[in-house]
Amino acid sequence: MFVQAINPPTVPRGGELLRIAPTPQHSPEMMERLAEALSECWGALGLPRDSPLGPACASCQRPLHLSLMSAWERQHFLQGAIAGTA
Repeated sequence: MFVQAINPPTVPRGGELLRIAPTPQHSPEMMERLAEALSECWGALGLPRDSPLGPACASCQRPLHLSLMSAWERQHFLQGAIAGTA
């Protein structure tokens, strides 16, 4: 699994991110394992688990983090939510 850290100066200090880029070669099982591994890490480090309110992924039903998406991605997922597919 490859997860890229996005640190200052790319993002403001305190706004660090993890970038995960799934590809068509990643199966749903592989993505589920990544989510489990991240959850284990979050728990081991005692990191907060704030769940955003709003649309969820049509595949896994997990909440979408719209604030981290590009404008195009937000529009795509919000249109899906309106149509009942996200």
